Amino acid sequence: MQKIIYAVKKLFGQNTYRLENDFNFKNSSCVLSKPVVVDLEENGKYQILFNTSEGKLVSVDDKAKINWTYNTNQKNNHLDLQFANTLVSQSKSSPNIEDINFDGEKEIIFGTEEGMIFCLNKKGELLWKFDAKSAIKGSPTFVDLVGDKKKEVVFGTIGGKIFILTSEGKEIHSFKIPAGIENSPLIVGSKIILSMINGEVGAYDLKGNTFWSYKTNGKIIADMELIKIHSKPHLLIGSEDHTLYCLTLDGELKWSYKTNGPLISKVAVGDVNKDGKDEIVFGSCDNTIYCLTLDGEKLWSYETDFWVGSTPLLKDITNNGRVEIIVGSYDHNLYVLDGEGTHMLNYIPGLSGLTHQNEGYSGLSYSKTKIGKELWKFETDDIIVGCISFPNTNDILINTKSGKINKLKVKN
Repeated sequence: MQKIIYAVKKLFGQNTYRLENDFNFKNSSCVLSKPVVVDLEENGKYQILFNTSEGKLVSVDDKAKINWTYNTNQKNNHLDLQFANTLVSQSKSSPNIEDINFDGEKEIIFGTEEGMIFCLNKKGELLWKFDAKSAIKGSPTFVDLVGDKKKEVVFGTIGGKIFILTSEGKEIHSFKIPAGIENSPLIVGSKIILSMINGEVGAYDLKGNTFWSYKTNGKIIADMELIKIHSKPHLLIGSEDHTLYCLTLDGELKWSYKTNGPLISKVAVGDVNKDGKDEIVFGSCDNTIYCLTLDGEKLWSYETDFWVGSTPLLKDITNNGRVEIIVGSYDHNLYVLDGEGTHMLNYIPGLSGLTHQNEGYSGLSYSKTKIGKELWKFETDDIIVGCISFPNTNDILINTKSGKINKLKVKN
């Protein structure tokens, strides 16, 4: 039936692209965060790394065969129920991979709900571990803060403490903050910028002294994004108070944009409509994907059938010179949208479900409001937790709450 549909579309000059499974990998338990794809051996062979609720870090190859598994011996059975019934976001600790000690080999660093930071070599063997004594839900950040030509490991805990470790896992310094942190610290110059579960955003020095703070009205679990607006750096922060905030690096509000649901994932930034300017794309738990200008003005929005809790992927996966927006929803669908958007039909009773295909209704009047234009979508068997691009291809890697990882290819 699908082949007949695509044949008819092609006959009438309509979009015939689609996503097809290249492989599936089914883990035995929940995958708690988006996967990471990396060439650890630097031989052109990519590995897919992900954390599980069984307390394991798993590496599979690009054919969905297991390379190795590292067991932290910290099984998180209690997380399965929590993961199934609470907001699922990308703030869970994905592994971060970098050569932090400049020995020519990549290290793999990740945190656990039991408060441990693990550092592994490229073969999945333990190099060191550190006990922070409180749950670590955000990915660690690497930066040379002390000028020793090695990168320090910076992370926060749900207990409200920031740690700075050497590349060998030794504590340099730690300090208390007003509330716990469930995402990654952002380092800008000598400032450590944090967004916390009490809704506070703050900038600190290495000793924990405060430069400034800004208070939102809801919990913050999404990672922040650093962007440039009119050549000046700004912060984009999504809060569970339904609002996206844009702050200067001095902590002053430049603008905010209100949605009708919590924001639980990081925004994506890029030129999606070929106007030579970047746009901001993000999802909300009001079932909607939004596209804004850098000044916080809405260009268009697109409604799905459930919450949007993953960060959009912006990429030209059809090689047509236009960026597509790829984003997963709690409604089990991966959506591929055109970045330009399309004009919406003026409201007609009974046609609300048809407005996403409005081009087919000639003669009807259009409003000035734009909505996102769906190109196609891919249905999965569960909530989509993460969506990333597979390096050097147009392939897309997604993972679902149930533990399945799909590698998708674009077909025409």
